[in-house]
Amino acid sequence: MIVALISAAVAGEPAYYHPDDVAGQSAVFRDVANQVAPAFDSAQSTIMTMGQHLESLDTGVALLGSQAPDTTLTWRDDSRKQIMGQFLQIQRHLNLLQDDYARVFDEALTRALPQFSDTHTVVECASGGMQAMLNRRGEACEGTELNSALATAIDIDEQLQSELEEIHSIPWPTVGIDPTPQEVVALTGSENWVSASQIAQHWISDRLDQHMDNYVENIEPLEEAIDSGDEASIRLAEEHQQAYLAAVGAEGQRLWSLITEALNRSNSGPATNVGICANPEGMGACPGEDVTNQIIQLLEDNRKFNRALTKD
Repeated sequence: MIVALISAAVAGEPAYYHPDDVAGQSAVFRDVANQVAPAFDSAQSTIMTMGQHLESLDTGVALLGSQAPDTTLTWRDDSRKQIMGQFLQIQRHLNLLQDDYARVFDEALTRALPQFSDTHTVVECASGGMQAMLNRRGEACEGTELNSALATAIDIDEQLQSELEEIHSIPWPTVGIDPTPQEVVALTGSENWVSASQIAQHWISDRLDQHMDNYVENIEPLEEAIDSGDEASIRLAEEHQQAYLAAVGAEGQRLWSLITEALNRSNSGPATNVGICANPEGMGACPGEDVTNQIIQLLEDNRKFNRALTKD
């Protein structure tokens, strides 16, 4: 923050301001907020959506276990790195914007303050509530409040306008992944497919949640040691992760086996040529026709399948 103290030797009426209050009353900086917020919200929303897609992909891959194609594993790993990199780029861009806005605002405020030096002795005073009545030394802020007048001076600062235009010309980082269809893992075929995560969510979500709860319970006590780089804790965490993935994979293999048996007994068209797609629709899904809803309905009506699924 700028500390602007007009020399005490200059006679003048006492006056005070606070940079935060000046910025809050500046139309220019309100416009800045109105421009930045939508761009950031849009980027953040896209990142969150892609994060949800990655979660679905992770679930699908885990449910396939050893059947997961190598190309799909590579796709998952590359996508995770890409989204994480984009998140860091967005955060870095926002940080740079904040630094730049703070710099040009402070410089504009520095240029505006001398306009009042002939008639006022100006001090910077604290902002907000009771603190607005006190300056940094804990004494009462005396004289005329200049926040509004300084905001007006900043709003007509041509140099500030030019600097803001230059800042706004810098594009935001690109966010998103090009959808890429992934291989179908065959059950009764591969012409049609069902979403692995949707099928699992429909029938075994409680079991998957329990595996995740167990995993989190095992990992949480290790987090501090992991952050400090403790190798033994890192190895133990990896073991817990592998155990979690093995448990989910076992759930998947049991589910796919029961579904295959049920589909082989069915005369329904889609059931005769259906496989599993681990890739969510938002990331390109898989080649062929999505018959997830049809298969769910078909299996819902299959008593033998549902009885077998409820057995431990």
